Amino acid sequence: MGCGTSREAAKAAADPRLGMLMSPRVSRRLSSKSLENFEAVSPMVADDDAKLEKLKLPLNEDMQEDELATEEEKAFLKEEIEARLEDADGTMKAFDETSKTRLFRGMITNNKGPMEKRIEEAVEMYGRVGAWLNAHGDVLEAELPGESVMFSSMGSTLGGQDLYGHVVWAEKLGDIGAIVDFPVSTEGAAAIRMKIMEAIRAAQIRANEARGPQRYKQVYIIDLGQLSITSLMARPAVRAMTLEIVKGANAFYPECLWKLFIVNAPFVFRSVYSMVSPLIHEVTKKKIKILGGPRTYFAELEKNGIPRSAVQTCLGGGCPDAPLQDLIRDLVADGFPRAARKTKSFAVATDAAAEDAPSSPRGGGDGAAKKSAMILPVVAIAAAVFAGSSVLTGLYLSKAVQ
Repeated sequence: MGCGTSREAAKAAADPRLGMLMSPRVSRRLSSKSLENFEAVSPMVADDDAKLEKLKLPLNEDMQEDELATEEEKAFLKEEIEARLEDADGTMKAFDETSKTRLFRGMITNNKGPMEKRIEEAVEMYGRVGAWLNAHGDVLEAELPGESVMFSSMGSTLGGQDLYGHVVWAEKLGDIGAIVDFPVSTEGAAAIRMKIMEAIRAAQIRANEARGPQRYKQVYIIDLGQLSITSLMARPAVRAMTLEIVKGANAFYPECLWKLFIVNAPFVFRSVYSMVSPLIHEVTKKKIKILGGPRTYFAELEKNGIPRSAVQTCLGGGCPDAPLQDLIRDLVADGFPRAARKTKSFAVATDAAAEDAPSSPRGGGDGAAKKSAMILPVVAIAAAVFAGSSVLTGLYLSKAVQ
């Protein structure tokens, strides 16, 4: 800890702007430890904090996501980034406040390299993502060619929430070759993937509204039990499709991953991962778990604050699956795409407050229980290694899941 603190202090000394952004923030805390300075607390968060304490994990209020954008961050965004955008007003109107904060922390606060380089990358990111959002305001309503076959091949579902309020997104991969055979172009697949990511982002916003704290990351579980390794090895078009899906969505949704669990991973995949893992940044590797079957992965999920009740039934959990097509229809009916509504105000966690609390924060039968930013980076490891590009893929993964 001392060494890390020294490195951060050195960075702050080298660039005063970074030191300003690292200063203590005025926070909206909604966990049970903040009652002195906040008039309300969600009973769900208080209950989750009690479970996190038993697991010896950080509490909800310790999450960086819990922090609203500070005045320092807002000023930096306006003076150093918006001022360099060609159409700042039009671009920034495309973002809700949570997305502005997520991009800022991904490109500035938690990024690497000199500050001027971070700013340059942030300007490019805000400009590109804002342009896409302005051009695709109907992304959830519009049906894209080939999306049904891609949804089927990707097996994407939403479960409940972990003890921090992150939605649990899972994909049960089948034959990616079916997407190529439909046919769906690589550009079309990237557009469909963007729609998936926007749906997961919207689902996280809705989960925030019901539970309390701001969250902009997700838990991602990817099941490789049905993945066609033969197809990946034998067909260059399948490898190209997999990598395009990764590259397309990641370029628009940084700073979205909380934890990534690859389950039912075949031996060959684990061997491939062991080859490239030394090339992956240590911070990134801590987010990734390569696991076997249910006996192994449920123990690991629960150890990381993801109860079995939040995991989809298709993976053996207790939360009813919400297939992506159903989720998108539900979100559109609920008024998405839209910015986040004001977070609900909660009474102090007393018995009376608990009676009024929203039901089942981690899965159930109602609409709220059906509630991306991760993509498919680790499958790309297998695809690229079989294509002879393991080093390149390892370096790419370090960016894809940062």
